[in-house]
Amino acid sequence: DPIQSEMWKLVHQFGLIDARRLYSIIRARLETIRRLKEALESGAKEVPEIHNVIARDTWLLDPRWDLLDHEVKVETLGVDYSPEQDESGQQIDFLFVLQPRPPATVDEVVVVEIKRGTNPNGSVRKATDKEVDKFASYVLTIHEYYSKSTNPPPVRGLMVAQDYTPNGNQKRKFYEQGTNPRMRFKTWTRVVDETERMHLGWLEVSRRRGVEPESNAEPAAD
Repeated sequence: DPIQSEMWKLVHQFGLIDARRLYSIIRARLETIRRLKEALESGAKEVPEIHNVIARDTWLLDPRWDLLDHEVKVETLGVDYSPEQDESGQQIDFLFVLQPRPPATVDEVVVVEIKRGTNPNGSVRKATDKEVDKFASYVLTIHEYYSKSTNPPPVRGLMVAQDYTPNGNQKRKFYEQGTNPRMRFKTWTRVVDETERMHLGWLEVSRRRGVEPESNAEPAAD
């Protein structure tokens, strides 16, 4: 059937167009990851600058959170949160909640706290056991808030710091054993590395599908 044959040709053409668009997105993301990595390595781990980057591109924390771009005010969820400051008055942490943007169904809620990576003197700032406990209390409070819903969405938590004190490590391991709500405590290095690896794998899949543009130039992050 000539009509059906022509239809499948069009489907194939549109598929290639979409695949090439996706390939370009992956390359652009790898460049964003490279720039974030350079910023973190150079000591630019300040809050709220990093928060603004994460809020705009939530996939940097986890590529699977691409649709979670709607920040919810934590005060409306029963959380009493006051950002901590250093001796110079600079904010050292940021707490926010992500969920699908309306009219999408709220089928996942992610509580995120990001910590500054360096102290004013340039040394690595390590999250303490008290900070880990406090974050866990935020996640549990928000989990309790959503549990009152008719169809409560799963709530998960993620804290990102440059490092953790020995006691902080013990506490985070304890909380990571739980599953409801699920909590994870990562370093900035691990976040960037995992996200970069996932996108490089994604890029390789695109290459194998034969959608790489004619230019053989490698993405900056390779």
